[in-house]
Amino acid sequence: MNPKVHDVLGALAGHLFTEVLPLLSASYAQADTMMAALLLTGAAEEFGRAAEVRSTDIREMRELFAEAAGRLPASPLRDRVVAASDREAKSLRIADLDA
Repeated sequence: MNPKVHDVLGALAGHLFTEVLPLLSASYAQADTMMAALLLTGAAEEFGRAAEVRSTDIREMRELFAEAAGRLPASPLRDRVVAASDREAKSLRIADLDA
């Protein structure tokens, strides 16, 4: 079975909150553990929606560039704006969407 990343991160955060945090007596250790658990929770949420958010952003930016290119006179700037509006991500991998 391949566990889903979102589930693994959520389980780790839950374990830190419910099992580890209550056992810590030092306030710094408690705060540090709570921060780690919150970061894991945020990472799980980001992982779940990352491709959708980035794909939407890219589509909207391409639309803006295409509209802007139509308003620019022929020039190197217009060529760059057209190229930006035509640019496609290599894949749906987050690293490629962020490039």
